[in-house]
Amino acid sequence: MLCRGMDRLDPHHKEFFTRWLASLADGDAHLLRLLEASLGRIAASMLLDTLARRGPGSPAKMGDLQAAKPGSPEDEVLAGWLRDAIEHGDGWLDDVDGAGTPRRLAACESYGDLLVAADQDYAARGWRLPGR
Repeated sequence: MLCRGMDRLDPHHKEFFTRWLASLADGDAHLLRLLEASLGRIAASMLLDTLARRGPGSPAKMGDLQAAKPGSPEDEVLAGWLRDAIEHGDGWLDDVDGAGTPRRLAACESYGDLLVAADQDYAARGWRLPGR
């Protein structure tokens, strides 16, 4: 199941982002769905915005796909946060919208928003977000 945003990408772009997210999920289907709803949705939105600015029919370049992804290790840090949320049974995972996306993830419009949410969760546990 692709999240809103990723479902609007052409097959090549979907495959590019799906492989990236699958590598972060490491075989965990629940984590993959959360990654699609967060990192994947934001990456797709960024790519679609880039293409819209260029005009109808403009092809994406490989640099566009790479630019839509967060830098490393941010993507790994965010995947770790989502993995921790699953392992700890965080209640916000059950507060979902009509599409089944956790509202907390749906509210994040950028990678920065995701990092703030992750930082808040880690602080509530008395932990520090890696790299911060």
